[in-house]
Amino acid sequence: MQDDRTLRDWCSKLIARGIVAKEGYSTRWRTCHRDGRKIQEPVEEADEEEMREYFKRRGELFKDHYIAELEQGFPPRVARKAAWKETYMDLWGEYECCYYYCKGFILTAFSYNDVDLREIFELCREIASAPPPTERRTVFPPQSCNKVIIESEFVF
Repeated sequence: MQDDRTLRDWCSKLIARGIVAKEGYSTRWRTCHRDGRKIQEPVEEADEEEMREYFKRRGELFKDHYIAELEQGFPPRVARKAAWKETYMDLWGEYECCYYYCKGFILTAFSYNDVDLREIFELCREIASAPPPTERRTVFPPQSCNKVIIESEFVF
């Protein structure tokens, strides 16, 4: 089963080779726990007001924590890191989720003769059209390669 770290590693490799590029801050996401599982989901219009409150509160908390860390004598860099950690811990306690913006990805030009890249591209298309959360699905590789079947559980 492919895990989140494996997918991030592949994504990093595609970005490093210039095959995929990050584009803007267009997508709003939320991470939370549901049914005992950590999930990531796009923010719905109904949740936008809560998200605005979340970011406003985040700014207030960070400022308070940062000043408190500086007053304890920590250098700015250490104080900033500690303030962000405390801020997100407080926000998780208040909202039971984490809101953030995610850069979108665009696929750049590449040679379709590159078998490895073609396989990655096909798997990316499968992932992008993933079934609803918690539905199990078997992904078959393209007919032209002799790879084993990958069984994955997609949870967003």
